[in-house]
Amino acid sequence: MRILYVTFMLQHPRLRGPNRHYHFLRELAHDHAITLLTLTDQPVPPDVMAEIEGYTERMATWPVPVGRTSAPSNDPTEGKPTSLGRRSARIARFGAATRAMRRAFDAAIADAGAHDVVLLHGKNLLGVVAGRGRVPLVLDFCDAGSLRIGMRMGCVGWRKRMLLALQRVAVRRMERRAVAATPYLSFISARDRAAILGPGVGAGPADVTAVIPNGVDLAYWRRAPGIAPHPRRLVLSGVMSYAPNDDAARLLVGAILPRIRDMTSDVEVCIAGRDPTPDLVARAAGDPTVMVTGFVDDLRPHLTAATVFVAPLRYASGLQNKVQEAMAMGLPVVTTPVVAEGLRIEDHDPPPVVTSEADPGAFAAAVVDLLNAPERRAALATAGRRYAERHWVWRVSAGQLAALCEAAAVQARPDAPRSGIRTPP
Repeated sequence: MRILYVTFMLQHPRLRGPNRHYHFLRELAHDHAITLLTLTDQPVPPDVMAEIEGYTERMATWPVPVGRTSAPSNDPTEGKPTSLGRRSARIARFGAATRAMRRAFDAAIADAGAHDVVLLHGKNLLGVVAGRGRVPLVLDFCDAGSLRIGMRMGCVGWRKRMLLALQRVAVRRMERRAVAATPYLSFISARDRAAILGPGVGAGPADVTAVIPNGVDLAYWRRAPGIAPHPRRLVLSGVMSYAPNDDAARLLVGAILPRIRDMTSDVEVCIAGRDPTPDLVARAAGDPTVMVTGFVDDLRPHLTAATVFVAPLRYASGLQNKVQEAMAMGLPVVTTPVVAEGLRIEDHDPPPVVTSEADPGAFAAAVVDLLNAPERRAALATAGRRYAERHWVWRVSAGQLAALCEAAAVQARPDAPRSGIRTPP
């Protein structure tokens, strides 16, 4: 296929942010001709740019030079607050970049037959691509931002809840526009698809959506042999400025850990990941058994040194990469049902994790039970690695995305049958 690939931000493991579409681009490039149009929100090392260019026939980038918050987010509640003037300037820069991208997109599709399908990542770029030509559109919807905001509303005071309610309306409006733009949608989890399209979607032959999970680098995320973990160390990893992670880390240090210590002794906590908030650092400062690392070049030593991975997230959407990495490392996991549901790929194959509600007492009890059960920990560690090997392989996920693109391209041909395709609600 000839794919016109439009992405919200250039992705690469060496750049800040997600890398889902770096892996998709790399895998799709083996068999398909790709033109890439993308924004960039940070300096890109020349060797990274050269690598990405090597996966494409043509590539064009537009810088948005003041950071990821330059662009309107799917969840405007995330990130640091900014003044109205700075936010207005960032939105203006984002608007200028997307207008330039739209002109390039229009030029790319003006050549009839030059592309078989448009593949879009970034719901806030719908204005660049939607309705602008006859080339079929596949949208990687990824996760349901409105679902995450709705859950967060139950975790904050009434003033913040009112603000979140208004923002959820705006995000839901964006999501409805995305669903209306194309029936060819991919989601990172079945839970997120159901939140957007309703239960039961995906069960019939007429459905053209797909659940496509992130993969994990199984060769990289592997426990080094011969290194024994600390006997009673807990670890939580992730970008700690991300609101669900910060909330989970503060809950762990402030409420769950004291209850764990009521039941057992000698427990340590490591919170590993960049950009911890000042509040989290302050909470941990008075406790020598709690380590907040900040940025580290390699998370694997911190995972290897731990006995149990804990993720007491009270709200989340999508698939939590940090839990994928822990399971691939053979680290037993205690987490909440909202995280576990995002890990589920097939109904008959539930993820091998211990689940507990985020109630501090209940979560602490689940952690202590696992700390005191070495055979159960070993079984979960083995099962977690095998689950990752079965379900989280980038090559397989990219193949699913290619199949969805092929379905859209075939259906757009003049001689294709027009019945049996799900239409957006």
